[in-house]
Amino acid sequence: MNNFPKEYLIALDASVKASNTLMQFYSEDFITEIKKDGSPVTEADLASSKVIIESLTPTEIPILGEESFKEEYSKRKNWNLNWCVDPLDGT
Repeated sequence: MNNFPKEYLIALDASVKASNTLMQFYSEDFITEIKKDGSPVTEADLASSKVIIESLTPTEIPILGEESFKEEYSKRKNWNLNWCVDPLDGT
């Protein structure tokens, strides 16, 4: 794994941490809310998204996440690279 760019290893670590976070929610009932667009979001989704974003932030690559702040298109259109975050939680 030493041949991978460090950002890949950070992303892999983030996904493992997020998976562990998600599993904490599946041992009990969890709350599901409905977002403004009518789609569901759970505590598990928000928690795993937070873990991933916190892990990826040090890479200084912009992050576009379903459950996080979205930069205006006028800025995003100039990004050459970005992380796209949408953790799976079963909703």
